[in-house]
Order: sequence, then structure tokens, then C-alpha cells
Amino acid sequence: MTKQLTVTAISGAALLAVNLNANALPIDAIDLFTVNQLVSETIEGQADYNQSAASIDILGGYRDLYVELIDKNTTASSAGVTMEVAGGELNFSNSTGVNGYGTVVWDGSTAYTGGNVNFTGLGGFDLTRGGLSNAFLLTTIAADQNWFYEIIAYTDATRYSRINFAAVVQEETDPPLTVAIPFFAFGLDGFSNPPPGGNINQISCGAGGCVDFTNLGAFQVRLNVGYDAANPDAPGTPGGTFAVDLRIGALQNTVPEPAILSLLGLGLVGMGFNSRRNRRA
Repeated sequence: MTKQLTVTAISGAALLAVNLNANALPIDAIDLFTVNQLVSETIEGQADYNQSAASIDILGGYRDLYVELIDKNTTASSAGVTMEVAGGELNFSNSTGVNGYGTVVWDGSTAYTGGNVNFTGLGGFDLTRGGLSNAFLLTTIAADQNWFYEIIAYTDATRYSRINFAAVVQEETDPPLTVAIPFFAFGLDGFSNPPPGGNINQISCGAGGCVDFTNLGAFQVRLNVGYDAANPDAPGTPGGTFAVDLRIGALQNTVPEPAILSLLGLGLVGMGFNSRRNRRA
């Protein structure tokens, strides 16, 4: 079994921003995935990273990819963790027997090499587009459970919001699940007033407060991280799950219905994630 993730496009300036109160409006793209990119690592304990070529199709002009091979329980020399942008999609995969971690960072021209996000690299981008947008929209086709992921939105080093999620089962035979993630969810520090959705582990903010989406400095998506219930405000530890199959894609630019809003948190946040279990004989 391998871990695989595919993203077709990220729009609306930090994934897909949509208007919850009116018809869908034209939105600026954060990443159309027109610029190809590849990182891959086959050695346990090592990482690979690079920055995309400059492009107006990417928010802040650049996209950073980072992968780390945490554990390798196979003797196959070619087995590893890979993240690639090609053909208008982003793919993340772990070979059979590999536990890997991946992250995607949008923070302007600073090259992300692991742990060095430029918290103000986007220059205070207004994700709300002057109040016209107030949510992310996503669709999950299928997903395995028992792994964790999180997104972190920054205004600066002390003002940020982190949401940690546990993936839930979404069978391929079930209808696709569309979920809207309102921006207000990122302000529920400490999860004291949680939004609906049973797979949200924790929502936490920085010492200076939560993110201001009218003043976005950086955005990060972390895949296959852990969650420590005894220390919930801490970021998830990279790695932890070997066998997870996931495919992400098909962003939707539509106004979410109330029923969709009630499913907040049941899918992968912000990226219009379509996922699919990838079985091998």
C-alpha cells in the first residue's frame, strides 16, 4: 500500500475562498500547478526540498515543497517519499513500507528547507478580497483513516492559527463529500467553541493572537503529522503512519449550501481534497 496525494489546483488565495452569501465570484489563484516541480527522498532520516520557478500563477510568486523520509521498513532501494507537481496536479506518495512526511509552503521568495517559514513573506495578502470571501470549499472522494494533517495560516510569527485534523474514512463507493471551512473556524483558539465535525483535534493560535485573513503572511499545509492529546497546542510531529492512501483534486468554485456547511471539518481542509484508496494485489 502506498500513500498518494493529488491536488489539481489551489485557488482563492490560500486554497479556495468562496462567498457564502452570494453567487460565486471570480477569485485570484494561489496555485494553478502550472509550474512543474519534484522532490523525492529514498534514504531514511533524510529530506529533500526545493522551490518552484517564479510564476504569476502562484501566490507570492513561489511554491516550496518539502518531504522527509521518517522510517523505511523495506530493502527496496528505490522506495521513498515523493512530492511532484506535473500535469496540473500535486502528488504526494509514500512507497510501500515507507513512513514519510510532506509539507507545502507559500511564503514568497524565501526558500523553505524545513522549519524556516517566512511568516510575513506574502506581504499581508487580503484573502477575504475586501470581504467578498469567507470560507474554503473542498470535496473528498475517498480517504483512509488513522492519520493526521494540519494547516497553519500566519499573519506573522506570533499571530497564526493551526488546525489539526484526523482523517476519516470516505469510501470510493460513497457520494463525494463537499465541505466548506469558514474562516471563523481559525479563530476558535483552544477549541473551546468548536465548529461541527468530529475529526478536528485542536484549533490553536499564536501568542499574539489568531490569523487575520485580511493580512496573510504565509500559508502551510502539513501532511501525515501526529497529534499529542497531552500537549494539544504543539504542532504535529512529522510522520507516524505508513499505510495511508489519499488522492486530492477537483477544486470547486461554487457557493456551499447550508447542508455542506454542517459538514465542517469532515474532509481535508482548504484544498478541495479528492482522495482515493489505492489498493495493490
